[in-house]
Amino acid sequence: MSPVEIFAFVAVLIGALLVIVALMVWQEAKRRPSYEPLEYVVNDAVKHISERLPEGSDLKSADIRRIIEWEVFYLQGLAQENRKTPVETVAGGHDL
Repeated sequence: MSPVEIFAFVAVLIGALLVIVALMVWQEAKRRPSYEPLEYVVNDAVKHISERLPEGSDLKSADIRRIIEWEVFYLQGLAQENRKTPVETVAGGHDL
């Protein structure tokens, strides 16, 4: 094989590889939904939990809200790189 034939063969292989990669990227982009990210709100979580508690439960909506807010506060503290700085609110009600 001459050097020109080897160069042409390698160019065709690289071109085929690039086409396959482009098709895979296009297919993945087409599959992913293009909607806004989910928004988790404490009010929705309180409603969801209170609807699923068994009858006669002693927990009120205020108690459930307090538990969720403390859990969010704790998890946000764990997620911070520098834990000595105050925790910033990431989750909350619609009025935040």
